[in-house]
Amino acid sequence: MPGYIGIDTHYLKLEYSKNGEIKSFKSLVGVGISTRDFKAFSQAYDEAIKSTLSECNVSSERKILCNFDFLKINEMTKKPVHQIFFKKIAPHIESINVFYTLCNPNVKMRWMGHKEKELKHKLSKPHLNFDEILDKIANYFPAICVWRIQDFLRENNISCLLDHFSLKQCDAWKEIKDMSINVFFSGDKCNPLISTADIVIKLLQLRLAKERKFYQYGNFRKVLPELNEKVYEYSISHRHYNAISPLSKKLINLRDYVQHPIFYILNESNFIDSNELKNDPALDKIYNLAAEKCGCVKVYNKKEDKKHIKNGDYIVYFTEEGKKFVEMLKGMKRRVNGINISNL
Repeated sequence: MPGYIGIDTHYLKLEYSKNGEIKSFKSLVGVGISTRDFKAFSQAYDEAIKSTLSECNVSSERKILCNFDFLKINEMTKKPVHQIFFKKIAPHIESINVFYTLCNPNVKMRWMGHKEKELKHKLSKPHLNFDEILDKIANYFPAICVWRIQDFLRENNISCLLDHFSLKQCDAWKEIKDMSINVFFSGDKCNPLISTADIVIKLLQLRLAKERKFYQYGNFRKVLPELNEKVYEYSISHRHYNAISPLSKKLINLRDYVQHPIFYILNESNFIDSNELKNDPALDKIYNLAAEKCGCVKVYNKKEDKKHIKNGDYIVYFTEEGKKFVEMLKGMKRRVNGINISNL
């Protein structure tokens, strides 16, 4: 039976006091949640969410929640919602992989790596410093996580489910681009594995802070006793710069890796910001439908999406103008499904 790993990542920025002096800590952190039976995990996730909400005495129309939702619940109820949920879902997790950057601040990354020499580019700034490195690779850290454990994933026939990211060519991507990789728009709100990864990243932050432990090897396993023998830790450091350094300014087209069906949300009036729209409770049922069909959700962008709508995708609209767009696509022989949000 093939396995699955859901990966999400965060750019962590913390401030702390040492000897009366305020210091800062920056790191990229990723979590991969693994299961051999996606259907069974999804059912367990559903029960864990229902039980967690009941214990916190709150409700939600959306079936898959993310860290952002949990933070709001915590603010309202003062309940340790991350802890409550994890204890319920932990028995159903096969393993947890934790990824974190461990870069020497004094070692710079070559911008465009070996390509700079091959193409004889004379760059005004040929190297990236510590902060610039994290800013650059944050955009494709999920792919770096896959690259870090690619041998294990291949040997065990594991499919990778990743929250959406953007990527410039690098040697690491060349090594993994033929693997089973599925990218989800808004994955933390429509895929249970990615959602759990998103929540566990925050859980790690909370537990490490409580135990006054640093983001370093051994500590992640110590603060996840529920899965002590099933927690694996991987650093990404300056030793990996040659593989992960961006080789081009041009973004790679990841559309062949995006999971379908996609539920495209038409922002017909543009009165609402796209980020605000995709987080509006009116779309909760759309996220539920996407989860049921193992799809994902994206606010439609004409420039980015008009060539990528596939048969079986969904167009979610609010007005008659949106309905006309659906009919136009059907007239162009696109077998899409129209959903009038007011009918849900």
